Amino acid sequence: MRGWGVLICILILGFALPSSNLESYISKQDPLVEEAFRVFFATSEKQRMEYKKIEEGVGKNIKEIYEKLFENPDDNPIVWWEKGIYRLKEIEKQISGRQPSQAIVDNIIAFAYGELLGSSVNKLVWTDPEVSKIFMDIVSQTNNPQEGFAFLYSLSPNYVDEMIYYFERGERYNPELSVAHFYIKETGEVYYIVSNLRDQSWEEREWGRMVREMLERRGIKEESIVSGGVGSYRPAIIVTAYLAKRDYAKAIHYLELVEELYGGPILSSQNSLAMIRRKYLQQLKNKGVGDNLHPLVYINGKVFNTSKSFTKDGEPFVSVNSFLNMLNIPSEWIKEGKILKISKDKDICYIANIKGKWRVYKGKEKKDIEAYLKDEELYLPLKELCELLGLKLQWDEKSYIGKIILE
Repeated sequence: MRGWGVLICILILGFALPSSNLESYISKQDPLVEEAFRVFFATSEKQRMEYKKIEEGVGKNIKEIYEKLFENPDDNPIVWWEKGIYRLKEIEKQISGRQPSQAIVDNIIAFAYGELLGSSVNKLVWTDPEVSKIFMDIVSQTNNPQEGFAFLYSLSPNYVDEMIYYFERGERYNPELSVAHFYIKETGEVYYIVSNLRDQSWEEREWGRMVREMLERRGIKEESIVSGGVGSYRPAIIVTAYLAKRDYAKAIHYLELVEELYGGPILSSQNSLAMIRRKYLQQLKNKGVGDNLHPLVYINGKVFNTSKSFTKDGEPFVSVNSFLNMLNIPSEWIKEGKILKISKDKDICYIANIKGKWRVYKGKEKKDIEAYLKDEELYLPLKELCELLGLKLQWDEKSYIGKIILE
């Protein structure tokens, strides 16, 4: 993780403190960040309560609920979020240049735009029959709801542009910024912790336990606590925004981040990712740059590090060492880095550099193979490597997605 200055060091160390020091840790939090959280959640709570009140009056008829929610053009969720965003931008101006606080508020603004877009989408779907029909047609034709929502987002281009602008500002500070928080509905108090997206050591089990114990001592009930995360990681709204802009490269990046971090379809199904990759790959091929799309490989449902792979002439190549490490297959370089020895169960094979060319030796068999050294790592064709290791590979030529399922 990059150095974030004294404040961020305090924040990251804070989660490891015993509960007795929690009060001191919380006192060091940025009041402007807390105010931004309060603005966000006050708007969210107002929307939730109004929805609940209308639902109690009309029952579970969703269409009627949304019609009532938006019947006043000057007082509805879209207006509430526009006012909330205005206030958040004022806070952002006050906090400008002070990091990581500014990045946190930038991301809160981006997420608020997501809520604003969500309200706009609900209004369109439930109060505009013509738009609703187009939306349903897109979903049925593509078998992908995200395509439908991308269409609806595209009807509010200013909101989409603003959301991406603030999101990318936060990303520029640190693309792995992650913020866990607790918000107390009755008092508006906010407790938050900043960390790295891939650092799971501060997860809810520790930070959550400490905060909840403190709140329990204060007599605050569990149902009064809203918890979650506002940081660089808001894939559902961000992916849809990039799809609305037809920026498939960015959309794919954040979809893959979901798969990499959580190993499963939180945002959308793997099929949705495949659909977007197919569309993007066809665009790249039409321009003669199909190799710009990296291969995406799942090993027992987990994503292989995409930075350790590339495509050449439509064929996937992967870092041998990274691939073997993920499979827990031992390997070692011998003969001054000229030969890579791989030991899989009782089978041993060698990949040797013979006068600048690479050759595979397995038992009595030998075979010349295309290979590349990149950043001091050896890259082999994925298909050849799987064959060498006796692994079954399923490969989709239209999306450059591969699956390896181990017995």
